[in-house]
Amino acid sequence: MTLIFLAGLESIPEDVYEAADVDGAAPWQRFLRVTLPLVAPYVTMAVILRAIDAFRIFELALVMAGRIEPVLGTFIWSRYGPPTSDPFTAAAGAIVLFLLIMVFIALYLRLIAFRAEEAR
Repeated sequence: MTLIFLAGLESIPEDVYEAADVDGAAPWQRFLRVTLPLVAPYVTMAVILRAIDAFRIFELALVMAGRIEPVLGTFIWSRYGPPTSDPFTAAAGAIVLFLLIMVFIALYLRLIAFRAEEAR
């Protein structure tokens, strides 16, 4: 995430900050009105990647709960593993996990687009 934010900050041209200084913007105003809007696409990408990572939790749930299957990732693993060896159920679970991730990403992008329209 740090690299994504650093790339976003490095992509902002110095001319924009110079123009804000000429217009008399305070440092806080420069951050809110210049830096934050220009870094917003990078923040969106970072949030999407972290959301995907949050759905991928596997080891933590497996170690803490064992085979109780508290999350979809461990359910997929337990169905694909040797005791049951049911790859079709595991594949269906993987598709459900993929669809859940896509729904949350679509909702997040819609929320971001709605807020951008509201700001105009």
